[in-house]
Amino acid sequence: MSRDREDPWDFEPWEPPPYGGADRDSWDEDDWEAHLARQDVLSAKYQELFETLHEHPERDGIIAAEMQWNLPEDVVLGDIGCGECQDELPGEFPDELLDEDDDPACDACGCCELDGIPAFSRAHDYAVLLERDILDRLPDADEDEDADQVLRAAGDAVEQVASGHSVGYERETLCGNIAYCRRALASLAECLDGLRQLRERGALAPDEAARFLATGQDVRDAIAQRIEDLRSRVWWQ
Repeated sequence: MSRDREDPWDFEPWEPPPYGGADRDSWDEDDWEAHLARQDVLSAKYQELFETLHEHPERDGIIAAEMQWNLPEDVVLGDIGCGECQDELPGEFPDELLDEDDDPACDACGCCELDGIPAFSRAHDYAVLLERDILDRLPDADEDEDADQVLRAAGDAVEQVASGHSVGYERETLCGNIAYCRRALASLAECLDGLRQLRERGALAPDEAARFLATGQDVRDAIAQRIEDLRSRVWWQ
């Protein structure tokens, strides 16, 4: 972070972005997206502060003051819940969103649940495929902006589907699950755009790019279907 001032640790007053949405129990997809966007800003602010102050002897205190952690948690963090309940499973997992062979109760960590979600398993396999093949075909992939976009966005899609699952399927959280899946869909689109850029530059052979793009379209369809399946459960709106 660059600042045109003598003291690099002299920060301007900062307020967390407001969110004036309805009570969480009645949040819709847009309310959840506003909440997630707010968390993005807070996370970016924390990262900026940490990178700037990592050697400052009073780093933790300054960051706490800048992030306004002295305020009530539900004001700063948007009522994300207590620390204890975040380690629990997000309620009963809907059978219709699982593959037939999956057992939703087989693993307390939720790994089998995620594997049973087609949108997650396909996105995960796709991200692994891209990382293996892109890195194999592009020795300098870590320095290639388009390749970085492809791999980063593919990984983001996996994480976002998983985050949606962790939010849950209850009335107060289902739209948050959908909002995360919408973000996964946007990440997949960003990934496919990066692949098209690699194809146009000739960094990927046309047949290779076509294969990656076709598989990506299948993943996109799986995520879109998951969104529709989740929306079909929102009976109260």
